[in-house]
Amino acid sequence: MIFAGIPKLIQWVISIGLFYIGWMTFSIIESPSHLIFLFVLIPWLHLCVTPLFHLLGIYKYLCPPIFVFNPNNKKYDLHNGNLMDYLHLFYRRKSSKINQKYILKNYANSCLQIINEVQTGTLPGTVEIVGYSYFFNERTAKKLGFKIGKTDLLTKFFFYLNLIEIIVLYSIVKGTWEIPKFWKAKSFYITGEELCKKQQFIENLLKKIA
Repeated sequence: MIFAGIPKLIQWVISIGLFYIGWMTFSIIESPSHLIFLFVLIPWLHLCVTPLFHLLGIYKYLCPPIFVFNPNNKKYDLHNGNLMDYLHLFYRRKSSKINQKYILKNYANSCLQIINEVQTGTLPGTVEIVGYSYFFNERTAKKLGFKIGKTDLLTKFFFYLNLIEIIVLYSIVKGTWEIPKFWKAKSFYITGEELCKKQQFIENLLKKIA
């Protein structure tokens, strides 16, 4: 998180202020004709609410920019960060290969964090870990033991609402403007217990990309 290292009280003040600004921005929608602005406002709101959601535990960052939405013992829903996270992490990185390698490394480290939580009893082995293919490479997901499934309609709906943000984040990683095939997005599933069996593979993968 970009606010790491800042005193907690200041984090709360900034986070609440950003949340208020983001929420008030929606006041410009006064009629159905203004709904087209949602495609711009949703990424802006996401940026504004992220710090507060992080403090409230709604977003749990594993290895930035990867975070878990609404973490619980039944499901760990993996997502990428917002524009603030990506600009903070990638503003000096020019090479597409370096950026993609960084993302892969952080996904692997995030998986190791989840494995550690399962092994220490913080999470049950039955917890379901879910990732999505618009950033998470399908071939790598299969190597990690994830099963491939269709993305539900509600998740696809939110993908479309976040269309602009997804394109911008994907382009930052690629180093050039590029549109991911989010309309073909797939979901990847694995249990905590199954992921633990892949620990050695993940550790070997990290050594290769170090």
